[in-house]
Amino acid sequence: MGRHIRSAIFKVGGYDWAIRYYPEGPRLPPQGDVVVALELVNPSSDVPRPDIIANLHKLLGEKEGTDVSFDVQGVTFDAHKIILAMRSPVFKAELYGSMMETRMHLIKVEDMQPEVFQALLHFIYTDSFPSTDGLDSDNKTEMVKHLLVAADRYAMERLKLMCEHILSQKISVENVAAIFQFSDQYNCHKLKNACIEFMVMYAVALSVWKS
Repeated sequence: MGRHIRSAIFKVGGYDWAIRYYPEGPRLPPQGDVVVALELVNPSSDVPRPDIIANLHKLLGEKEGTDVSFDVQGVTFDAHKIILAMRSPVFKAELYGSMMETRMHLIKVEDMQPEVFQALLHFIYTDSFPSTDGLDSDNKTEMVKHLLVAADRYAMERLKLMCEHILSQKISVENVAAIFQFSDQYNCHKLKNACIEFMVMYAVALSVWKS
């Protein structure tokens, strides 16, 4: 093994790590290449992986300790006020502020489909984008658009940006005008720029083809 400098051991994800710096490469004789490597110090550690996300998802599914319910087009969803408030300033105002919903155990959600609210709760509890398996391409796009509207409604910027990114990959000649209008309506700057870039590139390609 080549000459190296090793950092102090640090812990990430329940494991011990170190960084090795090889000024002349990791092998002998020296290769003349500078190499920086990440070393797992205790590969046989029996420390379990972090499971807080899995536990929160389980908490949502089992409904243990729920203290607020939402009526979405006749479908009831149970949740935990503190988790909703932690993830959304709008939920925080509704559940702990001076708004009327503070005194209600069942909150009626207007203008949202049950499957969209369910997907919103999934993201709130797991910080991961909900699965759209089982939906065809058009329905996936519509679901993402509805979820973006929900994210905008509850001021969840990370989810909104994730939706913008997915929609930017779905832009086509057939839908670019509609997506551009949608992005303008909900102040989706990244998505709007993606639409403009697509239209410019298409116009250039069309001009070249005609010439």
